[in-house]
Amino acid sequence: MLEAVLQQVLTKLNELQAEINNMKQTVATKQDLENMATKEDLKAMAAKQDLENMATKEDLKAMATKQDLENMATKEDLKAMATKQDLKMIQQAVLETNEIVKNIEANQKRQECILDVLSKRSIEHEAQITDLRYVK
Repeated sequence: MLEAVLQQVLTKLNELQAEINNMKQTVATKQDLENMATKEDLKAMAAKQDLENMATKEDLKAMATKQDLENMATKEDLKAMATKQDLKMIQQAVLETNEIVKNIEANQKRQECILDVLSKRSIEHEAQITDLRYVK
């Protein structure tokens, strides 16, 4: 009978030893836990709702490639372009030029009329001179 009790104790010890070995393999050690994130580390990480506004792989695939961007204007290109103020000054210069051209056109029409009158007078004078020659 003592032998049977000892056998039961030995069996129980073997079972406990197997459980201990299993626990050693599956339970994290102190070193394993030192490399784990702390509560503070987890608080600093992005939450699921923070990630909802992030671009997906599909979004990134749809974005412009480097080749698409080659034809885009650079900051230097934009700096060289006329500003709104420059355009206002150009518009003012165009308006002033239009006014000058209108004045020149008016003067030219007036001068054409004067030339017509002078041409007619010149022709009349030629005719009168010719008449005077015949009178002699």
